Amino acid sequence: MRYRNPTSRTSFLIIPNQALIKQATGLLETYRQQPGYGIALLQVVNEASAPPYLRQQAAVQFKNLVRFQWTPSDDSEYVGIEEGEKHEIRTHVVQIMMSAPEKVRVQVSD
Repeated sequence: MRYRNPTSRTSFLIIPNQALIKQATGLLETYRQQPGYGIALLQVVNEASAPPYLRQQAAVQFKNLVRFQWTPSDDSEYVGIEEGEKHEIRTHVVQIMMSAPEKVRVQVSD
């Protein structure tokens, strides 16, 4: 699954409204379980025209996705990332590490 305009879908993370933040967090949890979510996050991370704070937030979300879903434990609530998506992530992450701002690289490499 490919996400249309992933930058606009994550821009709600900067709104200082607790109700919207709670709603957005639930939405992210829904997206997290769908194939292609990691690639969509990397698209935001790699989007040079996206605001730096948005790129950094996408990098944090990506880091958490990889941490919990790359190889989930048997008792994990998360669905594992499919092998095809893992391959695509490996391909793109090198380019991102070479071109992203330092604050973003730190999150992706963690």
